[in-house]
Amino acid sequence: MKSRGYHMKFSSCLLFLSSFLLAPVAQAQQSLFNVPSSQQTEKSRHFAQEQMNFPHEGSGASNFTYDYGLFENVEVGFNVIDLSKRTVEKGAEATDFMLNSQYFYKLSETWQVSVGVEAGASEKGKAVHYEFINIKKTWPEFLNATFITGFFNANEHYLENGSAHWHAGIEVPIIDETLHLICDYVNGDSSLSVSVLGLGYFINKQWMLSAGVQLPALHSDNEHGAVFELTYY
Repeated sequence: MKSRGYHMKFSSCLLFLSSFLLAPVAQAQQSLFNVPSSQQTEKSRHFAQEQMNFPHEGSGASNFTYDYGLFENVEVGFNVIDLSKRTVEKGAEATDFMLNSQYFYKLSETWQVSVGVEAGASEKGKAVHYEFINIKKTWPEFLNATFITGFFNANEHYLENGSAHWHAGIEVPIIDETLHLICDYVNGDSSLSVSVLGLGYFINKQWMLSAGVQLPALHSDNEHGAVFELTYY
């Protein structure tokens, strides 16, 4: 995601609070590193994910997501994006506080379309929004792999200047429900425009730990770095 410094204490409190409320449930990873995976939070279930980004130079950034399965095909929640100690390149607006919602439509056993919206404000009082439409395809016959691609729109305060319009990702179980290969890519030259190659390890049926190497997207000047995620289902 975007790179700034981080303030671990606040995000840790959010993760602890959400984890305290969660009911045990295990699914595939709800999100890739920077691309929504369109894995739905089941009705009346909870989901929380903490992501830490560490650029090659400078301090890191924290991104927190919480979702609740409101209906059979709708989830809602909130995001705290770029909780950090400093603002940096690309006209950064610092931390964004956003509400989110995603609608899922199942086309078949292996095809799904989802539409998502995030909207809120930065700590500087600027309106921020991000909307996307994703197509998800699963291949049970090919290692049970999942491929996601889609288009999105966001305003300049969310993108921190620059432009980006599409994203894609893939998740492949190496050892089913134990170790997954996770890769994603966001195009363009905005602060979101990076590629991450990593692995996700299921600690147990409720916890997943993911780690990856972050590379700048083509035509962007983003930093190399590392990404870590802790997910509770």
